[in-house]
Amino acid sequence: MRCTRLTGRLRFLVMHLISRVMLGFILIFTVASCDKASRGTRTYEDQTFGWTLKIPAGMRTKQIEAFAPGSHREGLVIATYSLDDMAGVTAGDLPASAVAFELLYRDDPIVGYEQTGREPHFPLRPRDVVQASPGRDPRRFAFLANGFPFEIVTFIGADATAEDRNAVDEVVRSLRFPALSEGTVAGENFYVLGPARSFPHRSATYFPLNGLPESRRLRRVPFYLVHADKGFYALSAAYGQRPRSCVHLTVNRKRLEFSCPETKARWDRMGRVLESSASREKHQRPLEVLATYISHDNHLLVSPNLTTVGLAATRVERTVWRRKS
Repeated sequence: MRCTRLTGRLRFLVMHLISRVMLGFILIFTVASCDKASRGTRTYEDQTFGWTLKIPAGMRTKQIEAFAPGSHREGLVIATYSLDDMAGVTAGDLPASAVAFELLYRDDPIVGYEQTGREPHFPLRPRDVVQASPGRDPRRFAFLANGFPFEIVTFIGADATAEDRNAVDEVVRSLRFPALSEGTVAGENFYVLGPARSFPHRSATYFPLNGLPESRRLRRVPFYLVHADKGFYALSAAYGQRPRSCVHLTVNRKRLEFSCPETKARWDRMGRVLESSASREKHQRPLEVLATYISHDNHLLVSPNLTTVGLAATRVERTVWRRKS
């Protein structure tokens, strides 16, 4: 009888010990899981432009915005150092052990637009964006995204750890911008057209006013979108001033020459005046070349606000046409 009681008590002690051990494992697992979560990244979404990126745990952030006559900048700074008294990555002397990433929308006269180009694809490659030589001046990377001008500034201190340097690379790779929709307006200057693949090679597609979205920010002009050998460009189909204006500019698609039935004026593929028609039309002017980009998600962007003529059109020609075309 006594042996039975001893055996029962021993069984109870063993079971109690096992339950305590199991509880300890559960507590350890829970703490480890919470600690792992705290070391993870968090996603940041910009409320103005909709871009997102991931912020590594332990890095500090600061939203910045600055206004000046004719200039507006806003964005986010991510860094390993205190940002309380800092206006941005380029402000003041940065610690040798620091790393920093800054993404800014830049609406100022310094920003320049090419007449034809391509927005970068995402994800970005850190080697194209991040400062390559630690300890030197911050590196700047200017680009367009969804028709808006942005700039990334990165700084890698001479004594920065490999972990912190990898963290900046992680931020760069995580950056994303919202997809565009055909028939809308991108940024302050661009119409969003269809995907680039929907326009055949060596084609000239006409976009009338009633096929363009309404926008108080954009000039209302019809245009031709031309798919050249190596890219795209657009020519304004609104020529001249009243009473000698052209109601509907037409195109000879075989020669890629443009003409005005009303005035008999003619232009070549880049909108330059053809001599044979210039002698008949004293006030004939070149057609405007409209800035044209391929967006990060491969939509065509055309701006009637950003235009050029003359020699600049010849520079565009060298970019988009092969010499013997």
